[in-house]
Amino acid sequence: MRFTLFLLLAMSLQKALAQDPIFSQAYANRLYLNPALTGVENNPLVYAQYRNQWPALSANFVTTTVAYDQKIKSTNSGIGFIAMHDAAGSFLTQTSLGVNYSYEMVVGDSIRISTGAQVLLGYKQVDWDKMTFGDMIDPRQGFIFQTGDLIKSRNRTFLDLAAGVALQWHGLFLGGAVHHINRPDVSMVLGKSILPMRYTLHLGYNFRIPIIENNQYLTITPHAMYLKQSQYDMLVVGGYLNFMNITMGCFSRSGDAIFGVVGYDFKFGRVAYSYDYTSSMLTNVSGGAHELSLSWRLGVNRQTKLSRANEFPQF
Repeated sequence: MRFTLFLLLAMSLQKALAQDPIFSQAYANRLYLNPALTGVENNPLVYAQYRNQWPALSANFVTTTVAYDQKIKSTNSGIGFIAMHDAAGSFLTQTSLGVNYSYEMVVGDSIRISTGAQVLLGYKQVDWDKMTFGDMIDPRQGFIFQTGDLIKSRNRTFLDLAAGVALQWHGLFLGGAVHHINRPDVSMVLGKSILPMRYTLHLGYNFRIPIIENNQYLTITPHAMYLKQSQYDMLVVGGYLNFMNITMGCFSRSGDAIFGVVGYDFKFGRVAYSYDYTSSMLTNVSGGAHELSLSWRLGVNRQTKLSRANEFPQF
């Protein structure tokens, strides 16, 4: 699902294929999931997300994002900013800063179509002093030799482009995005390591069941997402249940994990937690994955009435 352990141990190869971080709470990080979802809510939103994957292993993956987006009603568009820091173990890190823009069209009275783009600047860094290679090993004395691998650099800066489209129609929502359109070279050794394009499709439907007694709705949202990057592909299926601002979800990620989400949506923001139970050959000795998301709506007070124009799940 992430940089594989093999990749981390084989950085000396002249050509390697990297994979991106994947979040269980995909819609809690909309600017990362699909640029077309930038500014889909009426209120400006500040949000953050933290993911610790495989915490029981020494080479765990920790990813943190902070983002902001808002709708610009006068131009039917949205703008957003995203910052992400990704650490693979103690020696490989990547920091990204990006700007998103989206434009929305309304077809008829109920179909909303938005397109979006992202321009991102990435900075990748490797601490080679913390890494060991096979040619450094003496059979009797251990790691005593200098590696013969040809190190290219300790850091690399690159430009990264993405685009997407999204549609909402009554309770139906769907979208698609392509990341790394320009296929940047992120190699840290001699040779090239092209970041392969990441293709994402996501869709679902909100079934709202009225609860007469208290004028509330029980919302059931089946959801699916398919992702492909190079030789790796992933299918996530499951659903959310929402009632009285409480959201719960259960999902299966093909060949990798099952995970649950629980969250609370209040007028001024949201908070949600999810846990991944590893079901692959790695088993849950990895410690699974913990993920926490927080968000805060700006320009909201106790008298503000929030619109339900956004059909996309909040977690």
